[in-house]
Amino acid sequence: MEEEEKRRIFHEMMQKCFMKCDRFMIEKWKTTEKTISPVIEDEVRQNAYHNFYDKVSKAKIASRPTIQKWFGIHGQSMPKREQIIHLAFVCQFSVDETREYFMYAISEHDFQVNDYHEMIALYGLENHMTYEQYKEMVAYFEQYSDWNVPVRQTAHTDEILRRYEPVKNLDTKEFLVWMRKNEALFKGYSMTTYQNYMALLEKALAFFRKDIKQCLFTALDDTGFFSWLKSNDIKEEDYGKEIRRFIKNQTRLVKSPLSKEKVKEIQFLTKMAYSPLRRVSDLIVEIYDGIHFPHTRFGDMKRNLLQKEIGAVDAKYISDISSIAKQKEREMRLLQAYTKCRTGKTDDETKLQELEKEIRKQRQRTHNIRRADLLVLIHYVVLKQSGEESPEVVKKEFVAMADSILNLCGMRPMDDKYPLDYLLLQCFGSVDVYTLTDVLE
Repeated sequence: MEEEEKRRIFHEMMQKCFMKCDRFMIEKWKTTEKTISPVIEDEVRQNAYHNFYDKVSKAKIASRPTIQKWFGIHGQSMPKREQIIHLAFVCQFSVDETREYFMYAISEHDFQVNDYHEMIALYGLENHMTYEQYKEMVAYFEQYSDWNVPVRQTAHTDEILRRYEPVKNLDTKEFLVWMRKNEALFKGYSMTTYQNYMALLEKALAFFRKDIKQCLFTALDDTGFFSWLKSNDIKEEDYGKEIRRFIKNQTRLVKSPLSKEKVKEIQFLTKMAYSPLRRVSDLIVEIYDGIHFPHTRFGDMKRNLLQKEIGAVDAKYISDISSIAKQKEREMRLLQAYTKCRTGKTDDETKLQELEKEIRKQRQRTHNIRRADLLVLIHYVVLKQSGEESPEVVKKEFVAMADSILNLCGMRPMDDKYPLDYLLLQCFGSVDVYTLTDVLE
């Protein structure tokens, strides 16, 4: 994509009034009659912030500077899910209002009923409980949970909701008995989201390897390799091994027809194309390496619009997501151990501090799959499988696949009022289609 076209897209984005967290919060909390303009007036921003802070300051949901950033004052940030749950109890939100904050303020998933914290929060909000009562229920469940019950690593959100419906109005003790009877269901993450993400990752890896093989075969075109293949009747599944053997033999010749640079190129591409490993790190470079925000005027513009939405992705992040079952179970066991230690007969301060440190460390490895994680992979896969179709047709295919998967994962559909959604849709031009890296690099 030409630099001029990129700048045009981002200039247009700067003129649009995107629905970001600060705009969502201001629309919800302003009391002034003034309308919200594309560039939000400071008076309106301050009005909404002060109205919110007056309501929640005693609850200590977050520090004052943090809350200011939720309203775009002195920076930008978004509340965490735990803070939205706290806010919901303090302000006595309905379940639907809380769901709106999850899905539209921070662009995450609906209530994660596979997580016992959010299952109890759902029950507490439906029964008009206080935040303190909610925390007591969580502590009770952690204290008396059975460590020996194996967590069921299957998709069963619908099953939980079906079982929940007839018990949602039980009193607290009876509901906690029900929670303990169904303890194996609360694995802490969405298997549906995980399965969709991993399926997209495998598809992306397959397309990536296909592209690498095409580059490799192009590099091999003038080496005599394909003539050698025919004369030796080599099967396709043995290409990787035979390429290595062929190149090795060529380099042993007194007058090798291959330059050192050519040999290195072919060896590098062969390793990428035929490695028994999944080569996720190479795919990450392919998809995300161009997504960077240099400290220039143009880079700052991109950062302000997108950095909070896309987030950092590297091979370790993918590895942690791939092992989410193990990571989440370890986090839950640490939380249970902490609660049992804190509420037990021997309140060991040293042990509590050690557990707090372990919990903080574990949470750095426990990631919920983000909406942006799904969208970036969907976009890559759709572009790779599009063939010769027109940009308009490919765009429709992208939106259809994105909406279908997002719906399955309990996330909001595509909406160009949000910066990332808008940018992904801008990748489909009138003549060509572009990758996200094309637009952002």
